[in-house]
Amino acid sequence: MKIDVTRFVNFCLKPHGIVLATVLMSYAAWQFPGFGIFRKGFEERESLLSTGALLVAVWYALILASAAAGFRFGRSIRTRTQTADQLLGLDTLPAYLVLTLIGSVGFAYLLLFLLQHIGLSGIKTFILEGQGNQLKETLYEDYAVGPLSLRYTVILSGGVAIYRMLSGVSRSWLELFNLGQLLLTGLVSSRLSLIIALFIGVGLFVASEQPIRVNLAKVGMLGGAVFLVLAIYNASRNMNYYQARGNEGFLDAGFSEMLAYTGAPFQGALATGVNFPAISAGREVASYSGIDESLTTNSAFAELTEDIGSWSFPVAIAGCFCAAALMGALTAHFHNYFALSYFVLLYSFSELWRIFMFHRGIVLVLLAFSFGAPYALLSMPRKSTRRVRRGFIRGNG
Repeated sequence: MKIDVTRFVNFCLKPHGIVLATVLMSYAAWQFPGFGIFRKGFEERESLLSTGALLVAVWYALILASAAAGFRFGRSIRTRTQTADQLLGLDTLPAYLVLTLIGSVGFAYLLLFLLQHIGLSGIKTFILEGQGNQLKETLYEDYAVGPLSLRYTVILSGGVAIYRMLSGVSRSWLELFNLGQLLLTGLVSSRLSLIIALFIGVGLFVASEQPIRVNLAKVGMLGGAVFLVLAIYNASRNMNYYQARGNEGFLDAGFSEMLAYTGAPFQGALATGVNFPAISAGREVASYSGIDESLTTNSAFAELTEDIGSWSFPVAIAGCFCAAALMGALTAHFHNYFALSYFVLLYSFSELWRIFMFHRGIVLVLLAFSFGAPYALLSMPRKSTRRVRRGFIRGNG
């Protein structure tokens, strides 16, 4: 059975729409009962009937208003798209090949780095014994911006591969290659890589489909497959933790991880609102919220208030307005590779229930390459881009 979800999806493709949807998702996970089996990530729920809860509501209301206003302002900006659509359409190869090449370099450097520091046996041991988080910690020992940051670009090439497969543009070895790099990067580096790539790929696909009708059975199968992959990733990282708590199966542990991951940030936001003066003065939210120490992204509201106190309000409002304005200007580019920047920013908005991402390294790297790669190709003489495409076709002929 197919149902029309055009209005809902189009709303969620806007910055204010995705913020509202994800905050409600976090609230639902916060309310979901643990049944004495599943991990919630915190001890006792904060009350919704408090001035703290009202402060949280005001914070998110201001974010929604600033995002909506910024998006409307950005859409009023006129940009030329004809040349970009012709040379950098989502079904063309040059930008895809460039992103694939950059992603391959980043992936290769990631593997060489891990092999140099812990060796192949160390990688296998950490994954098979459910200690995959040790791999991520290895990456961040004496971390600095450099070649290792290129590993994030597999998100872009993997996201485009997902779009090309969903839309039927191509289902060749190149898509499988990019998906393989993406899955392996997620396994040894961060599950966030897979989530952002899915967000980009599915976002590009639904943005090009009007009206949007979904097959419930296929959506259920896709959701089950994503859950299975994330559960495997979770098992490779912290299965020992869940086995010690009585969650023997990796599916139970996977659901517990997702429940704690999505619900705890709402608890963190409420605890911040209730204790706003103390947290603004430098106290940590963890001392009030009862959230497990292992959970580190517990509300963007909490994060900003801990860092800058009452300035969390104007900073969030200004940041969301500017990001939404850029997204508004990029709406005209949904049919070319500049659309990747739109969905990187949309993903950043989708994470506002747990973390303020606009200034994070992963977002800056993704924005640099999602905008820089197509811009560089657009600035090249047209003969050069045609030569790249012909060379690829000959190589596969």
